[in-house]
Formats: sequence, C-alpha cells, structure tokens
Amino acid sequence: MNRPPLPRLGYRFILLFVIALLSYPVPLLLSQNSAWWDSILVKENGVPVAPADYAIFNQGQLKNFARAGLAEMNDKFPTLGPSAAMAAIEARIASWMQKEADGTARDYAPVNLGQLKAVA
Repeated sequence: MNRPPLPRLGYRFILLFVIALLSYPVPLLLSQNSAWWDSILVKENGVPVAPADYAIFNQGQLKNFARAGLAEMNDKFPTLGPSAAMAAIEARIASWMQKEADGTARDYAPVNLGQLKAVA
C-alpha cells in the first residue's frame, strides 16, 4: 500500500521543527557566566551576596555599575584613547562623584526606565 507523499509545506515544517529542536540547547550552553562576571560578584564584608533578580534597582547601584563598566572599558581597551564619547561618560561619572561629595546624591532612590536608558 502506497502512502501519498507529504505536501511540500509538510517537509518544510518538519525541517524547521528539527532545526529548532536541535538548536534549542545552544543558547543555554552559550549563556554560562564568564570568568569576568564571576570575578565581580557583589560582596558584603567579603562574602558574596546571593543574587536577588527581582529586587528594586537603586540609583547608587546604577552609578556603581556604570563606573565599573567605564573602568573595565579603560582596562580592556586602552588603545582607544580619548574620544568625545569617553569624555562624556567620564564627565557624567565625575558629576555623580561631585554630588556624592556634596551630599546631594539620591543613591537609595529607585531607578526609573528613563534613567536606565540615559545611562545605557
């Protein structure tokens, strides 16, 4: 008994399904934390703090994250030299440091989406 052949659309669906099934674990394998990320764990009194992925993000944490990112860029890419973009980032961080020195910083205030976008 001969079966009728699958329509062409059926072969495409099966092929796409097999490709999707085989490629599913790839992002999981690639998403492992790098050694760099593990080396900058948040620590409290020298003890790593457990991640709290759904905690509120405050302005002080955002500033610290931006400062660490600038330090990492300066460390990893010293040959870039001065540029308008780097000068703007350094000026923004310097203004934060001035507010911290003046006591006018609001480091424990929550971050809103606009602030996060501006820093990013």
